[in-house]
Amino acid sequence: MAVVEVVVLVAAAVVVVVVVVAVAVVVVVVVVVVVLVVVVVVLLRSNFTLLHLHSILLKKHQTPPRGPAAPFPLPALLHSPPPRSLRYQLTVPSPPKPTDAKLILFSDFPDYYELEGRQGPKGLAHCTIPGPKGQQTRCELTVDNRRFQQADAVLFYSHGKHHMNDLGFDPVKRPGSTWTFFAVESPIHSLNTLFNDAAFHNKFNSTMTYRTDSEFWHGYFRTQRRKPPASPEESRAEEIELRRVFRKKSKMAAVFVSNCGAPSRRDVYVRELQKHIPVDVYGNCGPLRCQDRKACDEMLNKDYKFYLAFENSLCYDYITEKLLKILSARRVVPVVRGGADYSRLAPKNSVVDTSKFSSIAHLAAHLKELAADEEKWIQMFQWSSSWEVKGPDLPFCEYCQHLYSAQRSSNLYSNVYQWWSKGTCYPVKDVPRSLIQGRLLSFVDNIRSLWA
Repeated sequence: MAVVEVVVLVAAAVVVVVVVVAVAVVVVVVVVVVVLVVVVVVLLRSNFTLLHLHSILLKKHQTPPRGPAAPFPLPALLHSPPPRSLRYQLTVPSPPKPTDAKLILFSDFPDYYELEGRQGPKGLAHCTIPGPKGQQTRCELTVDNRRFQQADAVLFYSHGKHHMNDLGFDPVKRPGSTWTFFAVESPIHSLNTLFNDAAFHNKFNSTMTYRTDSEFWHGYFRTQRRKPPASPEESRAEEIELRRVFRKKSKMAAVFVSNCGAPSRRDVYVRELQKHIPVDVYGNCGPLRCQDRKACDEMLNKDYKFYLAFENSLCYDYITEKLLKILSARRVVPVVRGGADYSRLAPKNSVVDTSKFSSIAHLAAHLKELAADEEKWIQMFQWSSSWEVKGPDLPFCEYCQHLYSAQRSSNLYSNVYQWWSKGTCYPVKDVPRSLIQGRLLSFVDNIRSLWA
């Protein structure tokens, strides 16, 4: 009996130990899950993403962005400006005045630029550029990467090859040559880790992008003085036409969207706005369709008072062609949402900027007021008497002239990848998230925005 009792006691002890261990494991798992949930909620409440972390790490090495003219204050929602002190000056002797044409290599540019067809392989025939001693400068364009080592200048396209082995050349910079970074899409859609490779550090002399702090600015549109300005008779005729157009409009707002689920969460913003005013959504992301682009534009100008020109990314200076089209037509008031300072880049009082409103409901109330008041709506077009917007011109003529300049800049970017991507795009803060699911989705979106 004694042996049996001992066995029973040992078995009971083992069972107790197993139960205690199991309970302890369950408690630990529960605690870990609770801690993770709390951390996620706290991060989401503070909109803390990896994008912010990069900005914080870089902040001590950053300086405010420089613009082409006098500084302008950024909108309140744009937080801190992107890093700019990622380049430095070199003191080097100026190169001798050239006698032959400068060769510019456009590396991995897409076919739609039609570089050799439109610009001409033997020179920039459409440019009139005074050169040394009154001569005309000459630049030859090529898209042949095999001529890399012969090129006086190389433009690297942000959407080009992503792996060193695919370049077709060894990226060793020839002494005296110029390297330039070219990009037209936001960093979220044009991140290329190839340029973060050490082989590209301290190699780029300049940038050609839509950002106003690029040496060669290539935005989607430019605002300039109307020459000559509209006469009183022309202004009056335009006002009469606008009144006629306004009185025939029967619909509030529209948006054409084909890229659904954009990092800017514009689809969520539109759905929230639809709770306050009618917004018709055309394209892949909505229920409505129109026949073709021309039919869409005609319908928009005829029927709608507002167009939602919402960008897919909230990035510094990033404004795309959708705003150019609306401003050029001068028949619909654009409502803009992006990461740019529209007061600096668009004509004064030409757009309704969502960042100027405390809430979506506040914006909707303002749009209702404009839609109901003919005088206020027409005032949104007064800028067109003195200003105009134009499509982009690739600054290749300016670039060619720069290559001939004895005083040309000797900038070097320590890391053009960081200059382009780190701290230049902003988290979404104007879309309400009342449910934890919405917060988690936002967190995922911001991570995707960083690493897309």
